[in-house]
Amino acid sequence: MESAQDASRNFKNLNNRRHINANVINFNLAYLETKSERAAAKVTGIPRTTAQYHAKKQRECDLDDAVLKFFRSDAGMVFLNQLVVAIEFVLSQLGHCGLRLIQQLYRLSQLDCLVACSVGSLSQRIKQMETNLVTYSGQQEATLAEAMTDNKAITCCLDETFPSGICLVAMEPVSNFILLEEMAAKRDTATWATAMEKRLANLPVTVIQVASDEAKALIKYTEQNLGAHHSPDLFHVQQEVSKASAAPLRAQIKKAQSVVGRAEADIQNQRKQRALYENQELKPVGRPIDHVAREEHAKVEHQYAIEELRETESRRDKVREANKALSEVYHPFDIETGEIRTPTRLRRELDNNFDVIETTVEEANLSENSTKRVEKARRMIDLMVDTLQFFWVIVNSQVKSLKLDKALEKIVRDTLLPAVYLELHAAKVQIAAVRKQRLESSAMLYAQLAKEKDWQSLPEEVKKELIKIATECAQIFQRSSSNVEGRNGQLSLHHHVYKNMNTRKLNAATVIHNYFIRRQDGTTAAERFFGKAPESLFNYLLSVTDYPAAPAKKRSTVRNMVA
Repeated sequence: MESAQDASRNFKNLNNRRHINANVINFNLAYLETKSERAAAKVTGIPRTTAQYHAKKQRECDLDDAVLKFFRSDAGMVFLNQLVVAIEFVLSQLGHCGLRLIQQLYRLSQLDCLVACSVGSLSQRIKQMETNLVTYSGQQEATLAEAMTDNKAITCCLDETFPSGICLVAMEPVSNFILLEEMAAKRDTATWATAMEKRLANLPVTVIQVASDEAKALIKYTEQNLGAHHSPDLFHVQQEVSKASAAPLRAQIKKAQSVVGRAEADIQNQRKQRALYENQELKPVGRPIDHVAREEHAKVEHQYAIEELRETESRRDKVREANKALSEVYHPFDIETGEIRTPTRLRRELDNNFDVIETTVEEANLSENSTKRVEKARRMIDLMVDTLQFFWVIVNSQVKSLKLDKALEKIVRDTLLPAVYLELHAAKVQIAAVRKQRLESSAMLYAQLAKEKDWQSLPEEVKKELIKIATECAQIFQRSSSNVEGRNGQLSLHHHVYKNMNTRKLNAATVIHNYFIRRQDGTTAAERFFGKAPESLFNYLLSVTDYPAAPAKKRSTVRNMVA
């Protein structure tokens, strides 16, 4: 990559600044020696009016002379350029601020004395920065892809978002690298195929699995164009159950609570009527009202209402727990013990949970629409079982290719792999207590692994390689496209800021996600995807960005009124 010094030779603003600064410094030095502007102009060859113009600009500036002197030096100009690029990069690309806010920052910090910050100049610089970001991405991707020796088997998460038109989004879930983020006129199979084929053409990867919702275009593209396995999104399965039951059961609970409230009010009313009757000195003629019997009857009705409320709450809790259990059992291993979960076992556990859901929905006498939603969710069982079957086929193939002896092969599959999987799964758990339990289960498996004699006899390099392979195998099981859903939310916010996010800004946002944003381990998405760190994005921007132009002479804000 071209260095900042080499690239700056073609920077018009930098050369102008250097020329002007050198003239001002030389003229001031000559003036100090000669004590005459005319003599200084004659010695330096700089017109006196030019020197007077720059002296006037300096007097109009509120910055201290020492500060101006620093920014006229080479070190000061380098720092000013880095400061300006950092401000505009952070505010416009990371913070998505408008030009007026950036302009206000320059004015409040008095940098407007040194940097042209009109809306026109700022707009031009931001556009150039976004263009440079896209250029950087193309250069880095070509270099990093060329360095990849093996054809990488990956999973893709696909989805569409609609902030201001159709936007196709494809991400690799392990690295969180955005493969595709493109506005499109349609979202049919042909559009997806064209966009993805163009995107994957220069990447040494093979898509073996796609995780997405049940959109027909995505399923057709996965199976017919890619010839890959389609993994259903667990979120959408659980969402169908929630849509079918949550609101209707909540309405029943609310109705039951209302009945309990009326029953309690009836008891209080009967007690009040009894007290009034008993406090009367002259009792009414005729048979007296049996207030005790009425109060007892109200208590019985109240108890019936409480029991009905408990039943409705119990039905809600049963559906919630069964729906939550879908997530707990949809793993290749038991998340409590690490025991291998076979496809047969998964089908039985999923069926059991859906039996509870369907029975409860029927007992609650929910609508036909609710029943159909549950049936739709249940139809995903076959696809979920197929996904687990696909996982084990790939894993067994990978383990067999290692050509280990049977004892060590069993250790890798039955102990190392679940230990790694539970460790990876724990990192995604939000509840601290549950996360702690998953990590403890993983630690127990690692401790069990350490006691195996066949494992102990292996060299450390071989152990590290087997752990790496086990990690890659564990990451094959993808049951959600939540990373794409999260990205869709970010894009929605970006489109909201810009009102209508154009292609240049969309591409720039993609580059920043892939090459600038880092996880806690300090890696970017590109580094995790390609296996090698890209060159510094910010340093690239510094090397290709011209220095900011000097501000123009301040104009009077008074305007002549034309009659």
